[in-house]
Amino acid sequence: MSAPAGVNNPVIKLIHDNENYAMWMKISVGLGAVACVALLASGIGLLALQPWARALSIGYGIFALVQCLVGTVINYIYLFQPLMEQAQQKQGPESAAALGGAIGGMIGGCIGAVYPILLIIFMLRRNVIEAFRRQQTLISVKSQGRKSCKTLVFRALAPAKDGFGRSGLPPNFHKTMSDNLKDQC
Repeated sequence: MSAPAGVNNPVIKLIHDNENYAMWMKISVGLGAVACVALLASGIGLLALQPWARALSIGYGIFALVQCLVGTVINYIYLFQPLMEQAQQKQGPESAAALGGAIGGMIGGCIGAVYPILLIIFMLRRNVIEAFRRQQTLISVKSQGRKSCKTLVFRALAPAKDGFGRSGLPPNFHKTMSDNLKDQC
């Protein structure tokens, strides 16, 4: 961490005073950078309905949840508890700032888990799984040739319903899919 040790910020002081917490921060930043690259790649792949992108998104969601939980525990041990102790020892605005920082950090940790949870939920929805299967079917139509094309067209155009009887696909999806498959068969 590049800030000088004499800074009046209690969090910076805690990072400088605790080598374990400083190491966690460095590891966390490195893992976060790798996770950002994976998230970008999966986002591009999701736009193209690539099955690997759905798997990578689910993997990212699991990783982000685990990192959020581990980060919250480590922050509680190395940051929030010392800040709370400092808040009890001091009076006035310094005490309020330490208390506010600890509470804000815990709330921020919870908010950080929202996106990975939603990502996993959406990637496991039946209509999303079916959309990726249809894309995979289109790829296999190209590779298998005309002979088995008619059965693949039927499988690709079979509507996938959610629990409420809706397909979850755009209204003209089946017509567009049918036209694409007819062109290839």
